[in-house]
Amino acid sequence: MSNGESIYDIVDRFINIYKEENTPTYDTVDSPIGYTSGCMQTKEKIKIMLDDKDLLPSQSFNLGNVIKYIDRHQLKGSALEDIEKAIGYLTMYKNSLREDD
Repeated sequence: MSNGESIYDIVDRFINIYKEENTPTYDTVDSPIGYTSGCMQTKEKIKIMLDDKDLLPSQSFNLGNVIKYIDRHQLKGSALEDIEKAIGYLTMYKNSLREDD
């Protein structure tokens, strides 16, 4: 405290250092907050769920978006809006199945 710092200044400084060291950092490209729920990123869930499926590229795209919007609907923005987007992509997937029959 010889440099004029009060005990409050010292405690404040240590709290800030603690917060900096213990605050998780997110890579907005490789690990964005809204795309990581649980222990796995959404893109990994999509890959696992759609890998080795006999789907057209448009069907994979639509189902991937369904998974994405359902997975993150409570993490980012409006949950209702994300559910509506998922329903839209699911409808497009359903329509593509009808076209194949």
